[in-house]
Order: sequence, then C-alpha cells, then structure tokens
Amino acid sequence: FVSTYFEFLRELLDSRVPVSPDCDHRLSAIIDASIKDDFTKYYNLTDIIHSKGYVHEDTIAEIQKFYYQHEGLSTINECIRLTILNYFSTILSNLEVTDYHEYFELNKVFARYIDIFSNQQFNQSVKNLSLQYIKRLLKHFTDKRGKDYQDIKKFVLATFVDFAFMKEKEVAELFKTRRRKKVATS
Repeated sequence: FVSTYFEFLRELLDSRVPVSPDCDHRLSAIIDASIKDDFTKYYNLTDIIHSKGYVHEDTIAEIQKFYYQHEGLSTINECIRLTILNYFSTILSNLEVTDYHEYFELNKVFARYIDIFSNQQFNQSVKNLSLQYIKRLLKHFTDKRGKDYQDIKKFVLATFVDFAFMKEKEVAELFKTRRRKKVATS
C-alpha cells in the first residue's frame, strides 16, 4: 500500500492539481501514529513543514535527516522534493517585482535545498521558477542604469553561475539590449 500510495501522491504533486497543507493535515490526523512506517514518518515531516515553514532551520534539518534515510531517487524523496518545490512556486508566483530583495534572501534557502536534494530535476525546476521571476523583474525595471536593474544584474550573474543555472555568457545574453530594426524612411 505504502509504495502504491506514494506513486499516486507523486503524480498528484507533479500535476496541476494543488495539494494544500490542509490535505496533508487531514491525512496526518487519521494516521495511526503507533505504526512506525514510512507513511507515518512522511506525514510527521509534512506536519513540521506546514507548521514551522520550509525556511525554518529545524524543518530543514528534519527534511535532511528524513531525505538521507531513503534512496535519493525513491518515490518518497521525490514527494518531499515536490512539496518543497510547490512552496517555491507559490512564493515566486506571488512575489511582487518590488520585493526582489526578498527573492535574493530566498536564494539562500534555495541553495540549502539544492545541496540537500542533489537532484538535477529539482535544480532545473528551481532554475525555471527563478528565471520566470527574473524575466518579470526585467520587464518592470527597464532603466539599465538604474540601481534596481544593476542590483538584479549583479545578483543574477553571481548566483545563477554559482548554482550552475547558466554560464556567464548566457547571463550576459539575458541582460543584452536587443537592437530594433530601423524603419526605412523614403
């Protein structure tokens, strides 16, 4: 049952159907805590994630401990990665462009999870979410000489290269000004 359940949960977490913390709390409430299996351990961990938050040091330590007890590519570990990724997605899609300094701080948390999970698919997903947010920032901050634009450019250059999201040349291409074709006048 447990392996089949986690296969189902993985598909659910990976789909467009939102799995809210309430769903996890309801399941956690009906689980028999006296049975010490992966099912119980997983929902104890989700309770910690949802109550303390994924940014809390205790939560990160618990996730790391749980994660290292299972095979890296196991379905249960993938469920944990997807749960954290859903939090990242929610925060970045709701983060205003004027709050980009908060995004800079969030990258420290991203780095911790990238280090813990060591999973290429997770890294790629974090890259895509970050790139979407950066592109929103670039649409908003168009003055290339402005402080905001320069802060973003410096941050992306340093961080995206460190995370191996992009090479320096790709980052330079991202911030390059595109020339507009001149309209012929007759």
